Amino acid sequence: MKYKHIYRFTPSGVAKFNDLFNGKFSNDPSRDIRDAVSLSPDFSLLEDPRYVLPVEHSSSFDIAECKDTFSIIKTIVKALGGASTAFSMINDREMMMWLTYALVDLLTTRDENGFYFIGAKARYVPPYADQKQTRDVRRHLLQNRIRIHCEFGNDADFFLKNYEPHTGGEIMENFQFRPESYQRNILKLIGMLYNETSSDSFKRGSGGRKPGCVDSLYRYLSQMKVVWCVEGMSHQDIFERLPSHFDRFKE
Repeated sequence: MKYKHIYRFTPSGVAKFNDLFNGKFSNDPSRDIRDAVSLSPDFSLLEDPRYVLPVEHSSSFDIAECKDTFSIIKTIVKALGGASTAFSMINDREMMMWLTYALVDLLTTRDENGFYFIGAKARYVPPYADQKQTRDVRRHLLQNRIRIHCEFGNDADFFLKNYEPHTGGEIMENFQFRPESYQRNILKLIGMLYNETSSDSFKRGSGGRKPGCVDSLYRYLSQMKVVWCVEGMSHQDIFERLPSHFDRFKE
C-alpha cells in the first residue's frame, strides 16, 4: 500500500491503535509469549481524516519499498524529508504509532493459520518523550533505529541489517536504552567487536552475560571512565585497551 504522506494519529486514531493491540502483547496478563493471537488491522483508517493528520512536508510512503529493517528505516527517513527532519521527529509519539500500525505486518510474524505473534508492549507502543530511559521502556522497533540511522549514517548500517524488523535483539536492546551508546566511537566499537561482516549477523556469544559479551563491554566502559576520557577516545583506542576476555571477539 502506498500512502500520500506519513501521518500522525489524532486522539481518535490513538484510540484505534490501542484497540488494535488491546490484550495482545506478550507481557499482558494471561498471555503466553508462545501463543499467536488474532489481529485485524484496518489499514483504511490510516488516511482517514477522522483518525489521522498528515505530517507536514512529508512525501509519499510506500510499504512495498519496505522489505527488511534497513529498507524500512531508509524509506521512513526519505519520506520525512531526510535525516535531519526525521531525527527531529523521533519523539512524535502519534506519528510513531501510525508508522507501527502501517508496518504491523512487518513488525510481527504469523503462524500457518495467519494468527500473529505479538511481542512485548514496549516494542510497539512508543514511549513518552519524558519517560525514564530504561531497557523496559526504550524498546520500540522503529524509534531508536531511526535515531541511530539519522545520527550515525552508514556507520549504523550493521545494526539495521543484522536484525529482522520484528526482532528487538540482545545487542540492539542493550545499546538503545543507554545514553552513553549514542557516541560514534561506541557504535563503531560494537561493530568492530561483534559484527560478523560476512553474514550480516552478530557473532555467536555477543549477547548473554558471559565475559566479553556486549553487556560486559558496557560494564568495562564504566570502569574505563574512571581513568580515561572515553568520549574523546577513538573506537580503535578503546579496542586496544580491552582486557583478554574480549579476545574471542577480536578475531
